[in-house]
Amino acid sequence: MYIPDDTERFARRAVLSAVLRMTFSKIQVPLPKTDSHPKSKEFQHMFSIISAIGKNNELGKNNQLVFHIKDDMKFFRNTTMGHKIIMGHKTWDSLPSKLKGRENIVISRHDFEGPDLIIHDITKFIAEHESTPEEIFIIGGGTVYYQFLPYAKHIYLTEVDASAPDATTFFPEFDKSNYTQELIKKGTENGLNYTITKYTKLTKEPNERPSI
Repeated sequence: MYIPDDTERFARRAVLSAVLRMTFSKIQVPLPKTDSHPKSKEFQHMFSIISAIGKNNELGKNNQLVFHIKDDMKFFRNTTMGHKIIMGHKTWDSLPSKLKGRENIVISRHDFEGPDLIIHDITKFIAEHESTPEEIFIIGGGTVYYQFLPYAKHIYLTEVDASAPDATTFFPEFDKSNYTQELIKKGTENGLNYTITKYTKLTKEPNERPSI
């Protein structure tokens, strides 16, 4: 019986190893698909937007609201009381004073006195609060609404059946078909018809960036 020596055994193993490498190199193993947004256990972000807008998404002019409805102001106060509220620097400047009973958080590049907290990095703030059970309210203005809209689970929207041609600030467009709608109230004040609706996002993940 022929018994190969060590040199021949080594050569055979080398040939077999090369064949195996050539075979497996032709096998394509599919890579797992990745999404543009990291997966959440649930829709974790408990950010809520609250605003009042006109027929064409009008918000304000010269850093002031274009519609003044007392019932809307009352709803805003009752809904946000006891919560964190986030706003831009211009919205903060438009307030007569700090909003009592709420943690006033302002987005700004600079530090200044007055707010309870100043945010310099929105992305970091969102990441730090993605799992919070607390509802955090976004109260304006237009740019801040736009930045947080992909991460907002709820939108509390007072929709006024009127237009403001001289408005300079607008609420970002969003696809209402991606939300359930709960009518909270309908009313009329000073000749203005309005509805207050709570929109709740159906999808678990943030949508694509909204148009503005």
